[in-house]
This record gives sequence, structure tokens and C-alpha cells, in this order.
Amino acid sequence: MTTRKLTSMGILAAALLGGAGCSEYKYFDIHVTFDPSTYDISTTQEVRDCRVTVSGPASSVFTLPEGNCPNRHTTADGSDPLDAGTFEFSSFATSGTMMFKVETFSGLGLKPECKSGEGTASVPVSGMSMIPGLVVIKRTVTPTPCQNVTPPMDASFDL
Repeated sequence: MTTRKLTSMGILAAALLGGAGCSEYKYFDIHVTFDPSTYDISTTQEVRDCRVTVSGPASSVFTLPEGNCPNRHTTADGSDPLDAGTFEFSSFATSGTMMFKVETFSGLGLKPECKSGEGTASVPVSGMSMIPGLVVIKRTVTPTPCQNVTPPMDASFDL
């Protein structure tokens, strides 16, 4: 082979190897709101925690920071209490559909009996590096018994 052909093949091989080793993050910007037909300013204040479950080509479970979900602001300071803001999730996924589920909990802990609402979004992975999505949380139940849940006490003692 000539030197020119070897150089061309070397450049092609380096490009293929270099391209195969590089992965690009996809950033999912997920906007979270409370459905105004099931939530109002007082019922959003009952929400204590919001848990996000991500499934699909990537998976994760995490809790949104307090102050974002629920939104502790009021209309007096110009913010919308039904808007929990946007969180970002990053992944190396190149295809498929990411599923985002946001669950709200009232009372102490992320217990099933304390769950008060849920919203989901299916977000297709695309060629864009920033991919938007929207989760609208609908109130599912009024967790009245959960409002005053206290941790179990140890009733054992020595006589």
C-alpha cells in the first residue's frame, strides 16, 4: 500500500474509534406543575415531599428539594403556587423514551398511605441535547389519616 492510503486508513480508523468512545449527555428539562382542577393554594401547602421516579433507557429515584416541590411561595410575592419549577435530569441515552413520574406526599415520610398526587410524562429521546418535558400532578386522594402519622414507639421495658 502506498503511504497515502495508509494515512487515509489511519485517519478513518482514528475517527471511528474516537467517535465510538464519545458519548454526549442529553439533558431533560422537566417542568412540574400542579393541576389547577385538583389543586389550589391550600392543597399544595399540604404537600410535604415530591419523589421523582425515572425509567426507560436510564433510571433513578430522587426527591425534589423542598421549596421547589411544593412551591412554598404565595401569590403575594408574584409567584404561582401551582408551579413547582423545572428540574434537570441528564443521561447518555441515545434512543427510546424516558418516563418521568412525580408523586406527592403529605405527612411524614414517603409512605404509600401518605401519597396525595401523581403526574407522569413520556419524553422521547431526540437528537437535541436539551429535551423539554412537562409533568402535571393531579391530586389523587386526601391523605387525612396520614397528616398526623407518628413514628412507632418501642414499648419494651425491663421489670
